[in-house]
Amino acid sequence: MPRVTPIITNTNGGEWSPILFGRIDIAKYNNSFQVVRNFIPLVQGPSTRRPGFHFVTATKSDGIANLIPFEFSTLQAYIIEAGNLYFRFYKDRGQILSGMSAYEIASPYAVGHVFDLKWAQSADVLYLTHPLYAPRKLSRTGHTNWTLSVIDFLDGPYLDDNTTATTLTPSAATGTGVTLTASAVTGINSNTGFQTSDVGRLIRLKEGAVWGWVKITGRTSTTVVTVDVKSTLTNTSAKTIWQLGAWSDTTGYPGCVTFHEERLCFAGSTNQPQTVWLSKSGDYENFAPTETDGDVLADDAITVTISDNKVNAIRWMESAEVLFLGTVGGEKVIRANTLGEALTPDNVTAKGQTTRGCANVLPVRMDRAILFIQRAGKKLFELAYSFENDSYAASEVSILAQHLTRPMLKQMAYQATPWSIVWSARFDGVLTGFTYERDQQALAWHAQLQRPGGARHRALPGRAPAGQSAPPDGERPGRGQ
Repeated sequence: MPRVTPIITNTNGGEWSPILFGRIDIAKYNNSFQVVRNFIPLVQGPSTRRPGFHFVTATKSDGIANLIPFEFSTLQAYIIEAGNLYFRFYKDRGQILSGMSAYEIASPYAVGHVFDLKWAQSADVLYLTHPLYAPRKLSRTGHTNWTLSVIDFLDGPYLDDNTTATTLTPSAATGTGVTLTASAVTGINSNTGFQTSDVGRLIRLKEGAVWGWVKITGRTSTTVVTVDVKSTLTNTSAKTIWQLGAWSDTTGYPGCVTFHEERLCFAGSTNQPQTVWLSKSGDYENFAPTETDGDVLADDAITVTISDNKVNAIRWMESAEVLFLGTVGGEKVIRANTLGEALTPDNVTAKGQTTRGCANVLPVRMDRAILFIQRAGKKLFELAYSFENDSYAASEVSILAQHLTRPMLKQMAYQATPWSIVWSARFDGVLTGFTYERDQQALAWHAQLQRPGGARHRALPGRAPAGQSAPPDGERPGRGQ
């Protein structure tokens, strides 16, 4: 039987799942491999050995920490080590020091919660969310000058208007240390009345056509709290129309955050897992739903609750031409009723798109597409607009290498240069890479290991490794080192 030496000009098919070894009818078969370890398939066609890892320093204490990017500009970019009740900082391949020790600040986040943090950045401020903690912002004024503080929101957001007969009566219309007395517990915290966990919560009250708001500073009983008046209550009459703040230690806090159309957006609190809150336009920490006279203007805050057959908590948000929502049960968008117009309180709608379901992991945006980990953590999907269906469609991009993602992915990050790669950390510690360039049809999976054995390719059955002849029938394929 004559031997042939096929010319292999392209090795960027990446590693294939064993279930596909017999699919010689797929075009990518001839440039794909059984094993790709410590190689990086390139968009241009060849593969290259990956660069070495760079060790900076060990993480603090037990070594469990999340890494959060903070990029003010191309010249001022940081990595934040979020560990058990602390933040440490890195820049230019080194750890930022204060004196002879690592510079760090205290944080409220326990080690079991740091991987559920979500964030969004605006210039020198990073907004952080977790459903068990009040939203915070991390501000930088220098390499060794970082401040983490609870956000002092203005006038909102709130729950719906009170519809019960319960009234709230203030002891004064302005000032601090004002006593606010409820006529009953009905309508307050599922009819249980005020709780100690309501301290810090906002309340909005209406007198005639005028809205005022207060902040709870102390709790005396289920019907009596102490408040600071932030905007005048007009008089000391009993108020029938009032709204409790949407977020508190009682009701929980939003679990994700992003920016969209000059608004700061929060979503997915404990008690309202399907609700999205958008700030006033250009005023990120102001969530006033109306003006003080009750008028609703185009730049006022927006609240949208998704209607669904099941309670599908919002796991993440991503801003593009629309606001994408990743929920437990599917992917949705929030947009203006009329395409091309800005979101306003009177011009907003939420629509379902696909039903893959999302893991509690931040996605990666690639131009007009969004890559997200499916709810079970074992598949990677690409969410992109489909002209044929005039809607967004989600297609699996890990289907050719599901054995690499099956151990479950827990984090993702995108590398733009020198190669376009989506990196994913698995729960077993393996780092997987996905060379991704949709326009060039370059979609290739590979795994990077810190283990003995070096870099290697192993060809698919019946196909010769680059530079070798095809093996006779029945022989195992060779291994290229």
